[in-house]
Amino acid sequence: MELPSHKMGVHIIPVHNRSGDHAYMKALAPSCIKVINPDPNYVAQCLSYIDRNGIVWLRDHPLSEQHNDAMTKPKETGLRHANEWADKLFRGRFKDVFDPDKIVVSGINEPFVHNIAEETAALEYNLALLNRATELGFRVAALNLSVGWPRNLGKDLPPFWNTFLPLEDAINKGRHFLSVHEYWYNDPDESWFEYNGIPFGWLSYRVNYCPMNVPILIGECGMEKWVDRDRWINEGKPNKGWLGNMSPEVYAEQLWRYSEKVNPNVFSILPFTTDWGSHDWDTQDTKDAHNAIVAKKKNATWSNPYPSKPSKPIEPTEPGEIMLSNWPKGFITQYFGDKRFTNGHTGLDFSMPVGTRLLSMSDGVVQWVDEDVAGYGFYIRVYHPELNLDTFYGHMKELSKLKRGDKIKAGDLLGLSGNTGNSTGPHLHFEVRLHENQATYSPSHYGNGRTDPLFLKHLLENS
Repeated sequence: MELPSHKMGVHIIPVHNRSGDHAYMKALAPSCIKVINPDPNYVAQCLSYIDRNGIVWLRDHPLSEQHNDAMTKPKETGLRHANEWADKLFRGRFKDVFDPDKIVVSGINEPFVHNIAEETAALEYNLALLNRATELGFRVAALNLSVGWPRNLGKDLPPFWNTFLPLEDAINKGRHFLSVHEYWYNDPDESWFEYNGIPFGWLSYRVNYCPMNVPILIGECGMEKWVDRDRWINEGKPNKGWLGNMSPEVYAEQLWRYSEKVNPNVFSILPFTTDWGSHDWDTQDTKDAHNAIVAKKKNATWSNPYPSKPSKPIEPTEPGEIMLSNWPKGFITQYFGDKRFTNGHTGLDFSMPVGTRLLSMSDGVVQWVDEDVAGYGFYIRVYHPELNLDTFYGHMKELSKLKRGDKIKAGDLLGLSGNTGNSTGPHLHFEVRLHENQATYSPSHYGNGRTDPLFLKHLLENS
């Protein structure tokens, strides 16, 4: 990959079309210009401003905000978005300015990735988008994670990138990019941590622990006090952005320092934002810092080779998982009795990727194997005589070839987790039912002998 002279980019929302912004981009020769809702003439101008090895990045705001589609139908939405971009680039409004080596496009912006189920949906969406874009011949900035993500598995552990590792091959195959957003409260260097000898930041520099050997774009970055809302309130709600909090020279120094210390695989950092469409962002406008940013311009020191080989992914134990052998493993996203979405949740929901192997927790007899289209989807229920209870697994993708009456041993495969039935995303619905007189007896008001699986876990682990 041919690399630009420096890593400073421009994030621009060209609402007011200010002449000073054009002069700034021309003087800076950015490594990347990201344009929100551009028209072809504006794209042509940006192409004339970038470094000779730079890129112009297009974001269609309405398309990038279709989060519900991407969550509920990730693969289909990824393919649709790729096809829509292909229409724009090859046959539509951008066909006269499209250059496959200079133009990059966005999919979903800041996807929901709070747990494994949401991460899996984001992964499926981006894989579909990337692979289709590769087939069609255009490039994508993938993932576009919000500041503070991906999640941590604990307060002393670094960001957990493992779910997204399949993106590495798809990105490199099509010469695509990985994209994240990073902000800082006062200074990018104010909070450093270390894990296995590798330093990273809690807000900025999280990407330093990314284990993928891919080119990276920091799609948004900068000084933004809103990233720590409690601290912002406690400090009397000062201006959220850099304006009113520091001089243009100090801010420019921060941005260039950040560009030098961030993950060496970063191709460009894009301070948020030049021009704005909402007064929510006016204290982040880079306009008053343009002269200082250009004055401090310095060439980047690129790794050789680029991208460089990064850290290995971490393999810690995930918090929130059932620790008994063969019990479901994954984040608990809804607890027994939770009334946020139902009259009373009848089990535990574990977020997990589609296709996770589900094993019998102990010896037992298969009580039921069936499909409930409107509810549990594919499900299986197992009676465990030594415990005098049943375990119940819902929303499965596939069932093993077990049938009612089959005897099974602890650790036998019951099937694969999925997203079938009345399900809002990939997860396992897990119930424990006391076996005595299930039709009428219940120690709770949820019926059929249902009881809290975590209570049973406590009893078994402390017996």
